[in-house]
Amino acid sequence: MCLFVEAVYYIGWLCHFFKIQHYTLKGTVILIMNVLPSLP
Repeated sequence: MCLFVEAVYYIGWLCHFFKIQHYTLKGTVILIMNVLPSLP
């Protein structure tokens, strides 16, 4: 039972982490796309 709860927490943490990574990557791409046209 304890292992099951730990596994759920671990999977939840991984999902949370990758979601943050995904948004950070997306934000970086959007930032680059916004900055590139304004460069000389």
